[in-house]
Amino acid sequence: MAWTLLAAGLCFLIEQEKLRLALVVFFLLLFTIAYAPGEGPVPFTLSSEVFPLINREVGMSFAVFWNFLGAGILALTVPWLVYALEPTGLLGLFACLNLVSWLLVFLLVPETAGVGLEELNYIFQVSTKKHMQYRIDVVKWGFNRYIRRRDAPQPAPLYIWIKDRQKDQGRRRRRRPSS
Repeated sequence: MAWTLLAAGLCFLIEQEKLRLALVVFFLLLFTIAYAPGEGPVPFTLSSEVFPLINREVGMSFAVFWNFLGAGILALTVPWLVYALEPTGLLGLFACLNLVSWLLVFLLVPETAGVGLEELNYIFQVSTKKHMQYRIDVVKWGFNRYIRRRDAPQPAPLYIWIKDRQKDQGRRRRRRPSS
């Protein structure tokens, strides 16, 4: 999505007004189409999963407060930033911040898709340092396997689910020779 912001910013350098306007609108629409179902609702979804049921309302209000505070600060500073950086610089800054936020989410936020509510506590008990190290190991493995075309052992899974343990135990029992 950062590329759409950068492209929209660079379109402000086009001399022809109609073409410039059409391309800026096009790239900002692409950004909106990608953001609305993608990164947009993630803070609300994640914060609703993170907090235990007993204090989820307080946690969600806290998360929404910070979200709206950030949006308010952004609304107050954008006119000044447009004047200081011009539209190209502002959209370039937003593209860089988008890349930084993607990297931080990749490294710091655990994956919770397809995980039941009972297993969420297990995910959030894994330390952030261990989670970051696992993500870095997966990137190294992917680089060695797909870019360098070398056979590398896949990193061990970070989470071992109860149902997977039960399947493993069932397989072990079946493999034992009967006496």
